[in-house]
Amino acid sequence: MQGQMVRVVQTDNKGFRGLLASVEPDGLVLTMKGSERRSIPRAGVTRIEMHKRGVRTKGRILGIAIGGGLGIVIAATGLSYTNNEGGRNSGAINAATLSVGAGIAVFGYLIGRDSDSDRTIITLIPD
Repeated sequence: MQGQMVRVVQTDNKGFRGLLASVEPDGLVLTMKGSERRSIPRAGVTRIEMHKRGVRTKGRILGIAIGGGLGIVIAATGLSYTNNEGGRNSGAINAATLSVGAGIAVFGYLIGRDSDSDRTIITLIPD
């Protein structure tokens, strides 16, 4: 755990985020922004949270595939409509349709990226 970015939640629900410098018998030492070191007593800690982005890519690939597939279907539908109907606003409709399709693909990537990460929550029971 040492050297990892953690979030420590105290009994008053106040949280601190920083790099875990050391684990000591009486508490934790975090390195905060700007190299400030903060000692947090063990009795005041209720939860330690660690969030780590994994090296897995399965979720991202799946998210892009599903999001991209839906985006292509939406873009193809919108483009075929403007191709058949034409009109003054066809350029704007084409741009909006392509933007929505790209947005869905990006949304799929973000969901997949979140599923590729690991979250560990350690709940401490008071003495």
